[in-house]
Amino acid sequence: MPSPKNLAIIAAAGSRKTEVIIEMALADPGRRVLITTYTDENKRQITARIQAKSDGLVPPNITISGWFTFLVNQAVRPYQNSVTGRVGHVGVLNFIGAKARGVSKSQSAYFFDRHGDIFRDGVSDFACIANTNSEGKVINRLEQIYDDIYIDEVQDLVGYDLDFLDLLLKSTIGTAPGFVDSLT
Repeated sequence: MPSPKNLAIIAAAGSRKTEVIIEMALADPGRRVLITTYTDENKRQITARIQAKSDGLVPPNITISGWFTFLVNQAVRPYQNSVTGRVGHVGVLNFIGAKARGVSKSQSAYFFDRHGDIFRDGVSDFACIANTNSEGKVINRLEQIYDDIYIDEVQDLVGYDLDFLDLLLKSTIGTAPGFVDSLT
């Protein structure tokens, strides 16, 4: 069941969705916030907009990350052993290649190229499997690190990205209390 702390802002382009996320992230400096977005350009824009509102700095309680970087650093690497059976296997993100067709998920080539770099189209799947294999430790860890996670450009998420999003929606991670009421 989704957490009652969840908020979805569905609106047309240019209707201030990103600005609302920024305002929510800045609303309470005591809350540990992650803002993640699909593109590097949007990450740069969010960072610049937060800096403009915060004396040129991103407040220490706010982390801004690209979607794939977030998944690799916060879900894949910490729990890679639960999927691969070893630590230190995951290299960097391979944005160019793609998972081999006809390869079982139990084979390394399903997720990794020959250098151990994880394919972009396998990151979310790996994160979901790691959460299952570790008995929920991926999401539990995120619940310990962040009070709020804001995902901008959610319309760009597909496939297993949506499965991982579902795991986040079922977690105790939410949105800034009190801010949601001011939107209605």
